Amino acid sequence: MHTRSTSRQKAVGRRILYMGRTVRITGLVATSKSRSIGEDPQSCLYFPIAREYRGNDSLTGISLMLRTRGNPAGYTQQVRESIRKIDPTLAVFDIRTMETHLSQALFPARAAAMLFGLAGFMGLLISSVGIYGVISFAVSRQTKEIGIRMALGAKRSEVLAMVLEQGLTLTLVGSAIGLGLALLLSRTAASFLYGVSPTDPITFIAVPALLLLIALVACLVPARRAASLDPLRALRYE
Repeated sequence: MHTRSTSRQKAVGRRILYMGRTVRITGLVATSKSRSIGEDPQSCLYFPIAREYRGNDSLTGISLMLRTRGNPAGYTQQVRESIRKIDPTLAVFDIRTMETHLSQALFPARAAAMLFGLAGFMGLLISSVGIYGVISFAVSRQTKEIGIRMALGAKRSEVLAMVLEQGLTLTLVGSAIGLGLALLLSRTAASFLYGVSPTDPITFIAVPALLLLIALVACLVPARRAASLDPLRALRYE
C-alpha cells in the first residue's frame, strides 16, 4: 500500500506526451472498460469535456455518465433540460440506465450461454440413450455367457458389476477424449464467455462427474436385467 501511495503522489502533477501534445496529470483513477464488457480493463486518459469537445465538428458523439440518487430513470427529463440550458444545439439521444445498458451488453453472452446449454443438454440426452442402447445390446449378445457364469456359481452382484464395468469404461474413455478436446478448444470458446474461465476447474470436474452419474443410471437397467436372468433360459437363448 505504501508503494502504491508513493507512486500516486509521484504521478500527480507530472507532464506526459500524448498525441503530439503535453498534458499534465491531475489525478489517477482505476483502469476501466470502454469498448465491451468482456474486454480486459485498460488504461485510458480523461480530459475536461468543456475544453476538449466544444467546437469540435469532427466529433461524432460523446457518452455522458451520471450518478444519481434513487431511481435513475426519473432523471431523464431533468438531464435533457440541463443540457439544453448549456447548449440548445446539442442533440441528446439514447438516454438509458446503467442496468439497461448492462442488460443489452450481456445479451450476446447470455444468448450464447443459452444455446450452448441447450446443445449440451441435447448431447447429454443423446449420450445417455447411446450408453443405454450399447449396454443393452452388449447384454443381449452375452446372454448365454451370463447364463453359463451363473450356472457355474457366479453371483448376481458379480454379473451386475460386470455389466456396470462395461458401461462405465465406455463413459470414462469418452469423457477423457471429450475433456482433451475441450481443453484444446478452450481458447476459441473464451471469446464467447464472460465471468467464467474457459478452463474453469469446477466445470471440468462437475461435468464429468454428472456424465458418470447419468451413465451409471443408464447402465443400471440392462445390468439388473442381466443379473435377474434365469440360468436355464439363458443357456437356451439363441
